[in-house]
Amino acid sequence: MLRLAASIKRAMVTASLILRKLGSYPGQNGLALALIELGRIERTFWLQNVELRRRVNAGLNKGEAKNTLVRAVFSIALAKCASIVLKISAIVPLVLIL
Repeated sequence: MLRLAASIKRAMVTASLILRKLGSYPGQNGLALALIELGRIERTFWLQNVELRRRVNAGLNKGEAKNTLVRAVFSIALAKCASIVLKISAIVPLVLIL
C-alpha cells in the first residue's frame, strides 16, 4: 500500500488508473481489500468528527455560491448580448433600404 501511495504521489501513475485496474480484476486481491478497509476507517473518522464535517460543508457552500454567481453573471451578459443583437438586427434593414 505504501508503494501505491508513493507511486501516486510521484505522479508515476494516476489514482483513476489504479482504481480502474483494481476494478478489472475478477476477484478481490489483497491491495483492493486493504483499500476498502482504509476507506471504512476514513469514513468512521469522518462520521465522528463533527467539526471537520462543518468545515467541509462550509467550503462546499462557498464553492456552490461562487458557481451560482458565475451562472448569474453569465446569464446577464448573455441577455445583454442578445439585446444588442436585436438592436443591430432592427437597424440593418433600415441601412439596406438607404
